[in-house]
Amino acid sequence: MTKPSHLLKAVAACGLIIIVTLSLLPGSAMVRLHVPGWIEHFCAYYAAATLLVLALPGRRNLALIMLGLVALAGLMEVLQHFSPGRTPKVTDFLAGSTGALLGAAIGTWFRVKNVSHDPDTDTTPRVTRRQPPES
Repeated sequence: MTKPSHLLKAVAACGLIIIVTLSLLPGSAMVRLHVPGWIEHFCAYYAAATLLVLALPGRRNLALIMLGLVALAGLMEVLQHFSPGRTPKVTDFLAGSTGALLGAAIGTWFRVKNVSHDPDTDTTPRVTRRQPPES
């Protein structure tokens, strides 16, 4: 995979802004999907983690992304205590954290899979067939 684009980094940053904004909205302003809340949390953090891992390659960044998103999930649940009409839930924290960790794993897998197939960076030895001697 080539160097991450600025667009990918911007989309990943927007994902984080959306998570924070929607997590702290008052209960009266929320629009819910027709799925349980824990599924919303899982999907949001899964998508954010996948985008961040693709946008910010490297082992150090991977660890920071995983720890940061788990911490963000916890912080958002704690701060919901101060948002009118919102109730913090341990299940939402666990769903968000699980989504973040799985998203980071899938993003890493996708990055490694694409790097190994990039002809410019692939260092895998190639087996070549010997040509039979010409008569």
